[in-house]
Amino acid sequence: MLCLAFAIAAAQDFAVPGRALREDFKLVELTVRALHPSVNRFLTPDEADQNLERLRDVWSDSRPLGQAYLGLQRYAASFQDSRTCADPFSQDEFKQGQIFNLSNKLPFAFQWIGKRMVVTGDATPKKSLPLGTEILSIQGKAVTEIIDVLTSYVSSDGGRFPPRLALLQVTGFEEFEAFDVLYPLVFPSEGGMVELVLKRPGQTQEERVAVPKMGVGQRSTALRENGFEGPASAEDRWSFSKIDDQTAMLKLGHLGSGKIRSDWKASLSEFFKSMHDQSPSSLVIDLRGTGGDSDEVVTSLLSHLLDRPATLDGRQKVVKFQTVPEALKPFLEGADKSFFDWRARTQPSDVPGWFRYTDPTPELKSLGPYDSAYRGRVFLLVDAGTRSAAFRLAQVLKDCGRAIVVGQETGGSRRVSGRGPKATLRMPGSWLAFDFPLIDQLAVEAVPDTGVIPDVPTEPTIESVVSRHDLEVEAALKLARN
Repeated sequence: MLCLAFAIAAAQDFAVPGRALREDFKLVELTVRALHPSVNRFLTPDEADQNLERLRDVWSDSRPLGQAYLGLQRYAASFQDSRTCADPFSQDEFKQGQIFNLSNKLPFAFQWIGKRMVVTGDATPKKSLPLGTEILSIQGKAVTEIIDVLTSYVSSDGGRFPPRLALLQVTGFEEFEAFDVLYPLVFPSEGGMVELVLKRPGQTQEERVAVPKMGVGQRSTALRENGFEGPASAEDRWSFSKIDDQTAMLKLGHLGSGKIRSDWKASLSEFFKSMHDQSPSSLVIDLRGTGGDSDEVVTSLLSHLLDRPATLDGRQKVVKFQTVPEALKPFLEGADKSFFDWRARTQPSDVPGWFRYTDPTPELKSLGPYDSAYRGRVFLLVDAGTRSAAFRLAQVLKDCGRAIVVGQETGGSRRVSGRGPKATLRMPGSWLAFDFPLIDQLAVEAVPDTGVIPDVPTEPTIESVVSRHDLEVEAALKLARN
């Protein structure tokens, strides 16, 4: 009967019954207490319990579907682990259509310069938001207030603010971007228009402008019609080019094998073969705004780059369970359900209630050197949006001295591995999906909650956005030519 109700309910009318949410909460609570391995990595037991109680309160009574989702995502974000989330891609097509695929998005792409929202692409019919326009407020709410609220809903590795803010940029490339998902739910508004207070580039006077809300597809089309450049497909996420006779550029827009060209491995081999043939003295690798979760892609890239040995940070794998509680089994999904019974892979640890996990495939402790690796200088361009697999790539190359890192401190966290198998709890009452990791990987030594610190720091400005000066590329080229 519940599925039928989902099918016929209008988005604005559908509410998840309180009884269903209360039953779903019990499953979330059991999942977290029995299975989730990193509840207390950043939180005290009291803080973790308070966050769980907040979700209990939100789900204590009937809620509109979007608000039920929002409560779950805020709870997930409190773990400070990017793998713990209510990922829009994990929700079924009905949820995607009723929560995310609505025409309630802002009609422009933007990036954050500090806490300033700066337009990078205009999709408005009248082209009323030129490159570099600063948005000061939306629907009467200052953007600084908006981001202070929204960052508490963003799943990110570690507790630092800049990586969370970086995930709230709208690139115009993705089907589901965090700002698009969260802003309409946290700050809902009626009607098809949105009021902005803004300053155009080079001006000091503020203006009040009303612009139309859009769907993601409509905005994407309009952005490109208005000259906005960016990857239009998985094949476009990676690009190879020569800057000059002595410098090549490799842009890596994503390091997830499902979101890049299917022939990525052959394409990499071909690119590095051309590098050997042409022998440029420098390679610039652009990892800005890059995420992804593929260890295979990272390992392949390292095999082309490591002309020296690289020691990988030692991690001890631990889990919270040996067998999954029977009450959870009907509602758990994963790429490999062998985790339902891990008794053969686990043994008690020195800490009561925890188990050491033995991976069937032992993890590498070092990589390289590779005889066929590129031998020239390597420069990495990074920012706060460099995360997950891209963070790990930057970490290895920086720590072994193989690359000079240019830009801003990366996202990711040296305290969180961001790796390993995940599972999804799909709840029977709301049918919302909750993703979480199964294994925690503890650093052998205490490490700080930091990203990769650049060797050559840069700070973009509104002026550099308007003039299209790529400060990171310019800094890397200056180093390469000297």
